[in-house]
Formats: sequence, C-alpha cells, structure tokens
Amino acid sequence: MSTPSESLITAYYRAGRLVEVLMDGIDFVDFQVLSAIGTRNLNSCSVVVITSEKGAILAHIPPRPCYASATDPFAGDNYAREMMSRVQELYERGVTHGYFAAAPSSGHVVCAILESKTALPDQVAIIQNALHDIGLDSATHTYKVPVVRNVVGYGTVMVVSDGQPGRMPSVYVDVTNPSLSRAELMAILERDKTGGYTTDIGGYAFGEGGG
Repeated sequence: MSTPSESLITAYYRAGRLVEVLMDGIDFVDFQVLSAIGTRNLNSCSVVVITSEKGAILAHIPPRPCYASATDPFAGDNYAREMMSRVQELYERGVTHGYFAAAPSSGHVVCAILESKTALPDQVAIIQNALHDIGLDSATHTYKVPVVRNVVGYGTVMVVSDGQPGRMPSVYVDVTNPSLSRAELMAILERDKTGGYTTDIGGYAFGEGGG
C-alpha cells in the first residue's frame, strides 16, 4: 500500500523544521537555521508575509479580535492596524540586523475571496498601505472561503527557502502536493538544519507557535 500524501506544512511541522504561526500571531524565521514558516486553519483571516533571501516575517490576522465587542464596527480595522504596527516594528528590527537590508525584500498579502469578491477589502487596504509605508510593494494572493477542510493543504500559507544564495523564498497558498509521498517529503526535509533557537532581534521564540 502506498504512503498517503501529506501537505508540505504538515510534513515540516512533524519534522520540527517549521516556524508555525497561530491566529493572532506574528513570527520570524532565519533561513540559515530553518527553511520554512507557515500558518494554517485560515477561514476569512488575512496573512501578511515579508520575505528576503535571508528570512521572512509572517502574521496571521483574523477578521476581528476575540475580545472585540459585537457592537464595535471598527474593531476589525483597528486590530489590523495594531497587528501591522507590530509587523512594522519586527521588520525594522530585522533591517537593523541585516535580514532585510542586505537583500531585496518583498511583501505579500493573502486574503479571502467570498463569492468572487474580496471578503475584507478594508482590512486588505490597511495591510497594503502599511507595507507601502515601510517601502514595500505587495503581491496579493487569494484563497476561497468557506475553506474545503477535507482537502490536504487547504487553508494554509507557507514560505519556503531552498537555501540557495541569492534566491528569494517561495510563497505557497493552499498547497496540496497530492503527488508527493511521505518519503519524498522527508527527502525535502533532510536538506534543512535541526534545532530550536531564539531570535537575536528580540521577543520572538523561533520554532514555536507565534500565538
């Protein structure tokens, strides 16, 4: 019997090679130590990614914070601004330590599509404007909601570096990898280094969930 297919994010997580970012979380990966950062269980949330050949930042932003009053119509937009302020602070620390200054950096926004329209257009605009404020143009990627939960890899975003000098990492959305067996995925993981570590740009534990 053949080995069932497994999503790329799950394979990296099982092998301890992934910085997983939970909802409401922001985290960073140094590609000299680990080669992937990702998040899962998207369902109308937005994801922000900043990448360079040296590292990446990922934030998982829900439509509204869990503590918000149901009567506050601006809670979601204000929370997006708060999250992007944290992203900007982490990016600036990364610039100081050479992760984003020595090589070109790019921004990515992943947003939900509901009935062929952007589910949260105001939130997406806030995110794009915040990236523009730090000098980054942003590519937009989309996923459909409701997310099909029984399809391997749906509802996920992942950034993977191949470890080659001068090459930008790849950003994957809803990657299913149906043709990759468990053995093939493990062969990919063998290229990566092991071990947990702590960032030198302050306040983020790598190799742990960023919730």
